[in-house]
Order: sequence, then structure tokens, then C-alpha cells
Amino acid sequence: MIEAPPVAIPTLERYSDKIERIHPSPMTGTPRASVVIVAYGTPPEVLQRNVELVSGEGIEVIVIDNSPSGSSNPFERSGAGYVAMRGNAGVCVGRNLGAVLARAAIVIYLDDDALPAEGFVEAHLREHSDPRVLAVRGRCLPRTRNFPNRLAFHYDLGPERIPSPIDLEGNSSFKRAELLACGGFNEALPLAGGWEGVDLSYRLVMRSGDPASVLYSPVPTIRHDYKANAFELLTKLIRHRRNLGEMSQGQVDLNAFLLRYERERNPLHRMRRALLVYRSP
Repeated sequence: MIEAPPVAIPTLERYSDKIERIHPSPMTGTPRASVVIVAYGTPPEVLQRNVELVSGEGIEVIVIDNSPSGSSNPFERSGAGYVAMRGNAGVCVGRNLGAVLARAAIVIYLDDDALPAEGFVEAHLREHSDPRVLAVRGRCLPRTRNFPNRLAFHYDLGPERIPSPIDLEGNSSFKRAELLACGGFNEALPLAGGWEGVDLSYRLVMRSGDPASVLYSPVPTIRHDYKANAFELLTKLIRHRRNLGEMSQGQVDLNAFLLRYERERNPLHRMRRALLVYRSP
């Protein structure tokens, strides 16, 4: 059983034995947003491209490098903060560490190999101008027309802004204080994660009492493929189903929490949920 993390604010000391070195962002003053990119084996030119695409006035960028041989590459000279980990600590640890190091009130997560659209950061910031909003997930458009992308029904939920759990973590944003107060992403999950955003959404909503405090916005957009081939897709679906089943055993209300949003989400996503949701006996 995967237990919910304790409601304790993650600290830098908690990750000290996992960090090889930290190169802080050279930015001075308080940033408007902190963009966190957790990388694993990503080509340096791809990471550098994303750092440049999300950089801007008042924007702090933090790269958490989970690669086995994390190296300085160009990031220690790029204006981004850079953390080399001692091997792969997992995506949830990477995101939580990024939030700990972030200095902005809003933390934005971008997948390392995704392509953010123009205005990506500003679109997330506009959604958080509403004080009731604690977390936002954006829209994802496929980069290719492969078979796995045809099954990614949750990538694009349509043109309307609607309440939704955060099930697209690589295009998401959070009010930092609330993210940390809820314990961050569940580090008990496998290294590659799976349903960690939904689990975190559950805890955010239980804390706020407002189901609409987590939402989908069609404006912050990335391009990203679900998986490259059928084998990778099957592996991912099995991992996600297992994680959801184990979390549902630890949090008996998780399935009901998911279904609460289904009437307002894309009908195709309901088809996906029917195929993937693990129902505990």
C-alpha cells in the first residue's frame, strides 16, 4: 500500500543526502514565478531550449537533474538554477526539491522534453490571479500522430476552463505555500510517478474544502507525446493503474474524488477512466 505523505513541509535538509551539488539561480529580487524542470537523461540542447523558452523578466528557472551522471553542461552558465542529484531520486522528489528551492509564490512545472507554447508562463500566472485557485493544469497537444497519442484523452480537455484534478503534472502550477503545506508530491510512489498529481489534488481540496480550487485551463499549452510506442504505453498504463489502486486503498475517498469531476470533463476522458481506474474490492 502506498501511504499518503505526512503533512509536513519538505525542507532542504530532507534531501541533503540526495544532492550532489547546487548552483543557485543568479536572479536577484523576488521572482514572479519559479519554473521547475525535472530532467532525466534529457539531451542538454533540449533542456537548454526549454530554459530559454520559459525565461523572462522576473522568471526563475530551476533544473533538477536526476541523470546518473549529472554534469554542469550549459546550465550553470544559463541563468537557471541547477541541482545535480546523486542518481535518480525520482520525479516526485525532484518536484518537491524544486518547490523548496523556489523563491516565487507560484511554482510552475514543465516536463523536460515538452515544448511550451508562447506565453506559457504568463498563462499560468494569470490563472493564479484568482486567490481561490491553488493549482492549475494546462492543455497538451501531441507532437506526432502515433498510436499512444490517440489514447491520451486527458491531454486536451477542450476550450473551457473547468474544475479538474491535476493529471498533467508536466504542465501544471501551484501556489507554493499550499503545495508545501500539503506535503508536496507523494515520494512513496515509484521513481517515474503516475497519478501523483491527482493524489496531491485530493489533499489540496481536502485542505481548502473547495473542489474548484484545482482546475483545467486551455490556455497554458505544451506539445508532448504520451509515449513513443505500444510497449512504453503499456508499461505506463500498468504503472498508473497500480499506483491508483494502492493510493485508493490508503485514501478510500480517492475514487469518489476523481468521479466528482467527470461530468464537467471531456466525455472521451470518461472513457479512459472507465478503462484505467482500479476499483478496490
